[in-house]
Amino acid sequence: MRPHAPLPDGRCWIYPTMTCEQHRLNFMWGLDATVWFPMSPGHAILTPRVGHAPSRDEFVLVGDDDLPDEGTVDSWIAEFKKQQAKVGAGIALTEYERQRTDFERADREALRRIAADRSDAFRDDARTALEEELDPKSMETIDRLIAEGRNADALALLTHLDGLRARQWRRQIERAAWHLLSQARICARERDPKGAAHLYQTVIDEFAGTEAERAARKEMK
Repeated sequence: MRPHAPLPDGRCWIYPTMTCEQHRLNFMWGLDATVWFPMSPGHAILTPRVGHAPSRDEFVLVGDDDLPDEGTVDSWIAEFKKQQAKVGAGIALTEYERQRTDFERADREALRRIAADRSDAFRDDARTALEEELDPKSMETIDRLIAEGRNADALALLTHLDGLRARQWRRQIERAAWHLLSQARICARERDPKGAAHLYQTVIDEFAGTEAERAARKEMK
């Protein structure tokens, strides 16, 4: 909960393929996804294939009740292999690193090939890289709207814009909305209807147009 200092080049020293801020956000999203643990410490095996405002049932492949408190190494490996088969075929780390190197060195023609290859782990990144970037004026406006907490207005502008930065902003807004939605779900689980209603309404008011807003409207009924 208290982020450590990054490596000199900005990478996280625990997970050097990401930044410290990305590590912190992944940690927070993990907590949001698993608020239904009956006790702590808890275990869960999650799926990466979810929308912007997943429910626990969408996010958790195997929950705390179906996993051993301890278990042997072999039992955990067997469970992970079982769940991997449900998610789909994986690739070896060496192949993933090769694909990442190809993506990082790719020119526009190579990016088109990667984007068209359904088996390439970086196909979505390649599609994003091929999109046109935002103009400086739009970037300044959206930055200001987000800083002012006007997420719905920012999202309305982003709906019609493409590019890496636009996609990052949309994801940032959707994740912020989901985090607030998760807090509402915690209140509902803990039988705090007033707290839940307030948080659900905040999601609806401040994050119009997100999946979290649609989930909040449905769950308030």
